[in-house]
Amino acid sequence: MANYKIDEDGWVDFSSYITEIEDGAFKDCAELEYVDIPEGVTRIGDSAFENCPNLREVKIPDSVTYIGNRAFMNCRHLDEVQIPKSVTRIGDQAFRGCEWLRVINIPEKITKIGNGVFMNCSDLDNITFPKHLNKIGDCAFRGCSSLKHVILPRGVIHIGAQAFRECTELKYVDLPETVTSVGAEAFFLCENLRFIEMPGGVESLEDDVFSGCDLRYIELPSTIKKIGIRAFAGCAHMTAIVIPDSVTYIDNTAFEACSSLAKIDASDEIKQQIESRI
Repeated sequence: MANYKIDEDGWVDFSSYITEIEDGAFKDCAELEYVDIPEGVTRIGDSAFENCPNLREVKIPDSVTYIGNRAFMNCRHLDEVQIPKSVTRIGDQAFRGCEWLRVINIPEKITKIGNGVFMNCSDLDNITFPKHLNKIGDCAFRGCSSLKHVILPRGVIHIGAQAFRECTELKYVDLPETVTSVGAEAFFLCENLRFIEMPGGVESLEDDVFSGCDLRYIELPSTIKKIGIRAFAGCAHMTAIVIPDSVTYIDNTAFEACSSLAKIDASDEIKQQIESRI
């Protein structure tokens, strides 16, 4: 930390011209509270501010294009950060465990949200997704327990495993028709999720994808071929489902503990198969 000094008020002083914040530069720095990164910096390194428990505010200049893996991980009191439009990549787990972070605007140049980027950001309740987003990584928003609505832009193709797992306040999800892949446990234990419309390109409902949700009704598209292990297990309030003839495999546990499921719009063979396993 030769180029950096922290004053008595918790501000960092960048005393000389720099073009990057090095990997691990302020990792585990308990006295750091405020950071105003100078213009000219293009890269915030991996773990640059990881585990700075008292960091509350970060100002990132328009010159920054890369925010590294775990850059702000476990900065649990960080409640304000504006990611500039210049950023083209945000590394895995960059903001994981930023418990006080409430609002995030993801820049338009971002096409992929990496693994665990906002995992366990428990106060996060508002996300603006970029128009050209095509992939959401594994555990990207897992444990974002204040998130209520998710509206993904047209162009998203893949939603990773556990991407929204344990988003316990999530009530509504709008998946665009471009989505073709939804990973295992993507919405596992989203206990207030009542409505989701499955897009026509999805071919498989992976293991535990909606297990423990509050779904009441769902219509599966004609592209679905497989319903995996415990896919809808524990959806105790689901009363009706539409299953197309395209389905060729339903796991024995797919509808386990769906005690309210009374209306199954499907072929006689599929209907008998599900009714015998509820």
